This record gives sequence, C-alpha cells and structure tokens, in this order.
Amino acid sequence: MSREVKEETGLNIKDDGRLAFITQVDAIYETMQTVAFIFDISAYDGTIMPADPDQLIHDAEFVPIDEAIQRLARVKWASMREPLIAYLSENRSFKNVWQYRQHSFSDFQLIVGQQQN
Repeated sequence: MSREVKEETGLNIKDDGRLAFITQVDAIYETMQTVAFIFDISAYDGTIMPADPDQLIHDAEFVPIDEAIQRLARVKWASMREPLIAYLSENRSFKNVWQYRQHSFSDFQLIVGQQQN
C-alpha cells in the first residue's frame, strides 16, 4: 500500500491507517473484476508530487472536504463516487463493503452498499 501511495501522490505513509471500506466491481461486459481497499491514513510526510508510471493520475491535491465532495459528485463512475461521498459525509449508515455490477462503460448497478441521493 505505501508504495502505491508514494507512486500516485509522492507522499510517504507513516502508519498503515485503518480500512475505511472495500469496493468491488464485477465488469460483466469485460469479464473482469476489480477490488479496491480504501484506507484512512492520518500520518504522512512529503510533498504531493504524483509520479504514476501508468499515467492514470493527472493531479493530486489536498482540498477541503466540502470541495472534495463537490468534485466527486461530478465523477461519472458510481463505484468511485458513491462510497467516497458517503465516507467523507460521515454518513451514519455508511457501509464498509460496496459491490457493483458494471453492465457497460458507465452503467453501474449497486448490489451491496448504500445509494446516494
């Protein structure tokens, strides 16, 4: 985990944090599955400077939680948007496991978790 964080943000993790939630996407149209483990990290050092060899990371920055939620609301992929918004909103009925069935590039069906309004 610390290698990925360093690679994607330039930050060094000082603790392993706690598991915040898990997201699983069953992309049936591609016959593949993705599982992401999201950790809540509180201790780190370094300067934000992404160096992603896959060139999937375009930018990394710290923003206030309200702004992060507003930005996430514009993300079209439900599996990336819904769990993070619920977590950052400190939703009292927050679920730790989110499972989606992906029927096409942007068509996600929530199987387990909580639908956001």
